[in-house]
Formats: sequence, C-alpha cells, structure tokens
Amino acid sequence: LREKVNMKIGYGESMRNYFAFETYAEKGVDHLMPLVGRMSKMDDLIKIRDLARKNGLRNWSVFLTLIM
Repeated sequence: LREKVNMKIGYGESMRNYFAFETYAEKGVDHLMPLVGRMSKMDDLIKIRDLARKNGLRNWSVFLTLIM
C-alpha cells in the first residue's frame, strides 16, 4: 500500500496491546502511534518503544518520546 500511495503509513491509535503493533510493524507501517490512555499495560508501551527502535520505525506517543 505504501508504494501505491507514496506516503508514510501510521497505525495504533485504537490498539490496546503490544501484539497488534507487532503485527503491523511486520506488515510495513512507518509510524507506531500508541495512545497511553488506551493501552492496557504500561509494559506494552515499553515493548512498543523497543519494537520501533528495533525496526527503525517512528513512534508518535508523547510518553514514549519522553522515555526514549
């Protein structure tokens, strides 16, 4: 999809756990965007931060930006 629309793709505002982010990172999104108020566990936010680092993805969570 990214190649067809020639723009970066972000995902995650409505997700509530790490596993959804892992799947979309594997599928090729460019930005992981977890919302602190929607996540079920703080540990998942740390995992998402680490996933973004590992895969060279951007992360738009204000919380994760502060702890990165």
